[in-house]
Amino acid sequence: MNTILQKSAIIIILVLLSFSSCTKDSNVGDKPTIIDSLLVNTKIVLQVYNFENTNGAIAIAIYNSSSSFNSETVFYQDTAVAVTATAMEIEIDNMQAGTYAISILHDENENGEMEMGGFLNLIPQEGFGFSNNPSIGISEPTFEQCDFVVDLGQSVSVPITLVYM
Repeated sequence: MNTILQKSAIIIILVLLSFSSCTKDSNVGDKPTIIDSLLVNTKIVLQVYNFENTNGAIAIAIYNSSSSFNSETVFYQDTAVAVTATAMEIEIDNMQAGTYAISILHDENENGEMEMGGFLNLIPQEGFGFSNNPSIGISEPTFEQCDFVVDLGQSVSVPITLVYM
């Protein structure tokens, strides 16, 4: 008798689930969002999408001021992580509360530099991206276009979609 009740309950649940629908919010994934958490650890959860391949590493540079933004030598924190999938989630723990901007490079040959080519050797040959996913024009975005705030004890999800030229 218990088996019949269990099977009936499963069938009812499946029928109810078939009537529910999921819709995708097209705005999700563009800007950093706060992740509700009971943890006291302040962190950034970097979500990187659109890798063309799994070669090399992803170089991550975190900046906390407009004066150093996109500098190749001055940054708040930097790291490199091996690329293992076409979409990756990377946690950066123990951040201080503050305003940050992130730039990333898919360093396919792991030489620590953006490979350039094409017309007058001015076209990036490796993927790159920035927090807030600003439109990419003929110049790099500003700190203000890419910045976001992390408060003490928050986990902030920062999605970045890589761009390949």
